Amino acid sequence: MLDPGSWRAVRLFAEVLLGLLAAFFGSAIVFGELGDLWPGGTLDRLTRFCLFLMLVTAYTAAAVGIMRRGAARDFAALRGVTDAGPDVWEGWERRFRDRRAGLAAAACGLVVGIAIERLGSSADPIHDAESWLGLRVWALLLNGLLFANLGMLARWSVLEIRALRAIGRRVRVSLLDREGLAPFVRTGLRSALLWLTGSSLAVTLLLDVNAPWLVLAVLTVTTGLAFAALLLPSRGLHERLRAAREAELRFVRGEIASVRDALGAGARPDANERIAQLPALLAWEARVERMSVWPFDAPSLFRFALLLLVPLGSWLGGALVERAVDAWIDR
Repeated sequence: MLDPGSWRAVRLFAEVLLGLLAAFFGSAIVFGELGDLWPGGTLDRLTRFCLFLMLVTAYTAAAVGIMRRGAARDFAALRGVTDAGPDVWEGWERRFRDRRAGLAAAACGLVVGIAIERLGSSADPIHDAESWLGLRVWALLLNGLLFANLGMLARWSVLEIRALRAIGRRVRVSLLDREGLAPFVRTGLRSALLWLTGSSLAVTLLLDVNAPWLVLAVLTVTTGLAFAALLLPSRGLHERLRAAREAELRFVRGEIASVRDALGAGARPDANERIAQLPALLAWEARVERMSVWPFDAPSLFRFALLLLVPLGSWLGGALVERAVDAWIDR
């Protein structure tokens, strides 16, 4: 069953998508160009491109909401294990609530999206001179909206990375009990999932554009962002865990050294007792050396590895479906 937060994200996705579809087809009806969307009974290439853009735009709008709610939940969970006063927490929360910075990120994304649409159109025009001008306007508008959402998503990712890196340097760590560090893992996997899922949708969208360099650029950038989203929030915690492991190794090696000294002083009353502790000390030293200084366990890393296959699988699957459809039509 989906939790209320997930249902809100699904509802937002549906509302944005249905709103864009209604405005798109409504404008075609108003200007009497509805038939131009599928000339000859087949869906126009630019129309198909616009429909895919609406899908990805609705997804990114929902992704921003998911990141906000997830961050609020994980921040609340970390307050109990972090040595930070109310002023520090208020400073972090104030940066997350800064609407002006969010609007600035959206505006930058809008400009970048329009520029990319112009570059893509010049490299591979997907419209002809006789097609409805509104389709080109919609493609430009939707690309701008998509990248405005991506700008806000990128800003939120950067905020999470900076805040969690700072929190990680203040969090109370235990080498044996890492249950309280789960929010760092959740944040990394959630951000990576959102970026890679968005990448898979974008790659499917770009299958309709004869610009392999654009597909490769999207895959490269989003995969890099996914790795950054997974690792960078835990960087401060990584430093704490590494320091804790080094401190524990110094302690246990000091104990081993004292046992070694006891071996050369058999006359000491506690020599036999100290020597009897040696196997346990050596076993503990070996275990501490093997302890990871990152919060990720093997199942978490396996899930991330599976996420990396999402864009590639989407690309290959989309290409196969497109070839199958073309072969069926050409029969």
